[in-house]
Formats: sequence, C-alpha cells, structure tokens
Amino acid sequence: MDEMRKKSIKEAKSTTGEGLEWGVAFGFGPGLTVETLVLRSVPINMATRN
Repeated sequence: MDEMRKKSIKEAKSTTGEGLEWGVAFGFGPGLTVETLVLRSVPINMATRN
C-alpha cells in the first residue's frame, strides 16, 4: 500500500488510493478463513506534492 501511496503522489492524484475514495483488501488464511478490510483514502495535501 505504501507503493500505491507514493505512486499517487508522483502522479498528482487527489487521494492516496490512486484518486479513489474507497478500497478493499482481502487476506486468505488457512482453511476457509478470509479477512476483509474496507479502506478509505485520505486527501493528498498540496504541501506533500512538492
């Protein structure tokens, strides 16, 4: 996710999630275990783009 954040800043996207406000992350564990996370992007300030 750090690479996505850096790429968003480099490409001057509006948020840390490649310009999108919401995202989902999935993790698969042993057996039938599935972990799901709902992610919310934060706006990128103009100061961090410099």
